Amino acid sequence: MPNSLKQTNKAAIKFNKSSLLYFIKYFQIIFISLKL
Repeated sequence: MPNSLKQTNKAAIKFNKSSLLYFIKYFQIIFISLKL
């Protein structure tokens, strides 16, 4: 039980990192388009 929970936590952290990078890129695109 704790092992599967550990794997789920790892997956959640991986997803958070990738979604954060996606959000930063998306935010940069919005910022550039507002600047122009």
